[in-house]
Amino acid sequence: MIMASSTPLKALRKEAKTQLSDNFSRALAVLCVSLMFSAVFMMIDQTFNSFLNTDTSFLILSESQGNEDSLMVDLLGFIGATILNPSFLIAAIISIFNFLITAPLKMGTGWWYYSLAANGNLQVGNIFAFYKTNSYYTASIMFEIKLFLKKLVYAIASFAPSLVALVMAFERDGSEYTLKPDSEGETIIMISLVLAAAGIIFYVFLSLNFFLSRYLFAIGECEKADEAFDRSKVIMHGDKSTVVQMAMSLIGWYLLCVLIIPLGYVIPLHNACMARCARDIIEKHKKYEASDQHKFVEL
Repeated sequence: MIMASSTPLKALRKEAKTQLSDNFSRALAVLCVSLMFSAVFMMIDQTFNSFLNTDTSFLILSESQGNEDSLMVDLLGFIGATILNPSFLIAAIISIFNFLITAPLKMGTGWWYYSLAANGNLQVGNIFAFYKTNSYYTASIMFEIKLFLKKLVYAIASFAPSLVALVMAFERDGSEYTLKPDSEGETIIMISLVLAAAGIIFYVFLSLNFFLSRYLFAIGECEKADEAFDRSKVIMHGDKSTVVQMAMSLIGWYLLCVLIIPLGYVIPLHNACMARCARDIIEKHKKYEASDQHKFVEL
């Protein structure tokens, strides 16, 4: 059985802060590059929508034909109409281009922060490493696509029960939907909220299986995405609580983000702490595997 993180959480956080402080200008440059990419695509999106004079707001839920239709049927119709909305199509196309361009950057950023945790090469240009060759670029794209699909499936499985319960709380009254009477609707909504809370916990628990996958792939520990996912799942079996505790210890910093300006420090701090936590877990697991192999040789 794999034991919890070998280094105390407080020591990990302190070391991550020290490493970040010593290289904060570079970390800030990495953040600025990411924000620049995001800003460019936001400007492109706004330009297209302004040029076409399209409404980017959500469509109003259309009235169904006939009282026999359910809210779920109306919701499906609403989703279909939204997908066919020119604004949505433009946003979707721009998002795809955004993904294709920034996925390698996300991988490179993960590599940079892991290098920070390992006191390695910290040249800012390293965040562009996965653009250098077609094989690196394609591999990073495929990794991010697979990771996105896995998390999407987890999200659907986690929150579908809550959504179904919420839909059941309403009934048709003429052309509108109202809450079911006699507190039945309120009871169902409470059940939906409980299911949503359980869904959040379930989703976080499942997603943590892949916490190490990007680091393992970026630093070359795993050559294929599926290998990185499988290895991350095995390593994280006994260390999910370590990552959760690290994130919880930064809640005070996260709350400061409502002031916007602290984001320039909080985002690098979060990335540095998570990378340091990941390195500790990976190194501990390597020692565990080496110990097992040594015992096997002795036998």
